[in-house]
Formats: sequence, C-alpha cells, structure tokens
Amino acid sequence: MCIEDITDDDLLEFLGWFADWHGRKSVADSVMTTCMTGYFKTYHKAADGLLTRCRKLHLVDVTKGIVTITMQ
Repeated sequence: MCIEDITDDDLLEFLGWFADWHGRKSVADSVMTTCMTGYFKTYHKAADGLLTRCRKLHLVDVTKGIVTITMQ
C-alpha cells in the first residue's frame, strides 16, 4: 500500500487494532513500525513516516524511542 493512500482514519483504525491486540502499554518505536509494516503491507521507511504522521496528529507520543498511544 502506498503511504499516500493511507488516510488519517486508517491510522486511527490501526491504533485501535494495536491497542486491542497489544494493550495501551508503551512500546519501542521499532515494535510499532514493525506492526505498521505488516498491517499496511508496506516497508519500514514508510512505517517511520506513518509513525511521524501519528505523532503530528497527536495520536501518539514518542519520547526517547518509546511510543505511547494518546488518542482516546
């Protein structure tokens, strides 16, 4: 899937799935991007961009390589 085709709603759906599957505990950014890679059937560099987008949308907080889902 092309990164440009992934909508903000797709990111929200992914984070909901991730929280249901892994819980809302904080994880390493590599764990999040690896899950994004599989979920969106994309590559690692694109997943890094998606994580950055999630941060800019205030859906996650990334501090020192640790991701915390902040969306409600």
